[in-house]
Amino acid sequence: MLVEYSFANQLADASMCVRPLLIESSNPEQIALFPSESGGGVKISNTEMLQLSQDYSGIYEIYISRMSASLVRNFDIKETAARLLARRALVPLIHCFLDRLVRMKKAIDSVSEQLSTPRQELYPAPEMIEAFEECAVSNPAFNQSMIGFLGRIWMLPESDPVPQEPQIGPQVGFKNNLFRLYKRHPWRLIKKIVLRLLSRLPKSRFPALSMANATGAFFEHGFYFQYLSEVGTRYEPKKGVRNNELRESVFSDGYVKHAEWAEFLCKLGLSEKEQERTCQAFKEYLNFYYPASLFEAVPENMLHAVQTLQMYKKTALITSSGQCSNGSYFVAAAKQAGLYIVDHQHGGHYGYIKDVSVILELEYPGVDQFISWGWSRLPEHAALKNLSVIDLPSPWLSERKKYWAKLTLGVGKKFDLLLMPNMVKRFPGAPHGASTSRIDLVQSLANSLMDLVSRVTEKGLSILHKPYNPTTVKMMARTMRELELIGGDNYSCDQQLNKGLTYELLQQCHVVLWDQPGTGFLECISSNIPTMVYWTRIYSQEEEWAKPIFFELEQLGIIHRNTDSLIEEMHNFKKSPSLWMANPERVSLINRFCREYAWADEQWPVYWRRYLDGLTH
Repeated sequence: MLVEYSFANQLADASMCVRPLLIESSNPEQIALFPSESGGGVKISNTEMLQLSQDYSGIYEIYISRMSASLVRNFDIKETAARLLARRALVPLIHCFLDRLVRMKKAIDSVSEQLSTPRQELYPAPEMIEAFEECAVSNPAFNQSMIGFLGRIWMLPESDPVPQEPQIGPQVGFKNNLFRLYKRHPWRLIKKIVLRLLSRLPKSRFPALSMANATGAFFEHGFYFQYLSEVGTRYEPKKGVRNNELRESVFSDGYVKHAEWAEFLCKLGLSEKEQERTCQAFKEYLNFYYPASLFEAVPENMLHAVQTLQMYKKTALITSSGQCSNGSYFVAAAKQAGLYIVDHQHGGHYGYIKDVSVILELEYPGVDQFISWGWSRLPEHAALKNLSVIDLPSPWLSERKKYWAKLTLGVGKKFDLLLMPNMVKRFPGAPHGASTSRIDLVQSLANSLMDLVSRVTEKGLSILHKPYNPTTVKMMARTMRELELIGGDNYSCDQQLNKGLTYELLQQCHVVLWDQPGTGFLECISSNIPTMVYWTRIYSQEEEWAKPIFFELEQLGIIHRNTDSLIEEMHNFKKSPSLWMANPERVSLINRFCREYAWADEQWPVYWRRYLDGLTH
């Protein structure tokens, strides 16, 4: 416990107005840490977020180095493997701690009154780091307990407990349509079962972790018969048993304190006493929340991964974002054995969007070669060392392009626009960067959405709105009601919030409209599906080197910064969808863009076989 914690309740002055600090609140007598669609809360701007991401990266590296040394010393594993395991645990843990610390400091500085924190026990430690990440982004009780825990840094008095809003659950019957590549057929199912069984016989194939949305394409084209063998799909990492003596020795004052940490706390505006209490709180936090599955269970889980990989003759491990604990162990074991780690792209944002922290901090590090969808330039980043990039056609985009081949253009569609905005997460993810549609920006996102629907519908264009998920609908409930009133007969909202596009949706609408150029936009533009982007850069922006080609997309009516240009281009499109899609200048630009960021090719198996054959020798 913090030394001064026992005195916290004595600090409340009965004559002073004390306002409870809650995660969410619309009560003027309370302070909300996180904003809502109506405003309030603490906001971190994009400029601040970019700087914080840079600061956090430097801090991660120091603690990862120290933790990996402890793992090497205690469990006799190689430093390359230890760094990967330490990174997988520490990046989410450190980010969550610092993000809430920064926000609480902002909240305290924003008011003249004394703040208090509702009395609450520290939320139980999840067994897996994935569960911790889920708590950070969606669990009200966890986030409220973090306020109480960090409140001790400023000696905030305790107030009465408050009831918690429930966690927002997934939609019943949810489907992820992104994995639909082929029509269902009994023979295809039998073929998949046989190939999956064969894929578990290592022989001389490459061990492969999750291949994400490309898995079906690789199965369909025989890669799991000739080149790939599923590894680790059925293994659940051991949870481990906490060793308090070991934890006390590792998470010591010597581990926590260093110059860069002190510099960050000083820049944040903490006094010397507050800095001391922050160090103590951080030490307790790591001791409590660092998952045993990535600490005490290292010997068992590493042994399993090492022994599994020893059955393979190949000298490379293939993956696509092996970010689960299980995948982390196999990548670490592969590193320890000297295998070559190959990762491949499985979505949008890679190569052109700035500050995608989850990719920069958790996916790229430890990878030897990354297979992109066409691009080759990496951002400057502390965690990126000796990573090479090659480009190959995307199996997923290529097969989705064939999947959509029978989609027709033309008249008779019920809606002009299929509006597909991004999600809004209830709480800040761990980690997240400036590229995320985070809760800081929910009011701006809500206002932008209402303005878009208002201006588009008043010009006679109709909208079918497909919100991202139930969480987004809940976080923007007032906005959703307003949209119904604003849009009138020209606006309709889809109630089945499955992920991705379907023929049923596309057959109703002329153009798919996104609010940022992500995975869905790349799918549409590479599949010749009419698509546009209303991109005001509220929460994401392109890298400097990508600006020229995105500017060209603006010039030819594909990307829009304002509603006027969007409305004008939609009317141009409706005059003749076929002519708009066949415009030679636009077609040429789309082809160039797709070759750089969304490469789809019917001959993708040829490219991939050639690459894997070369990787063999």
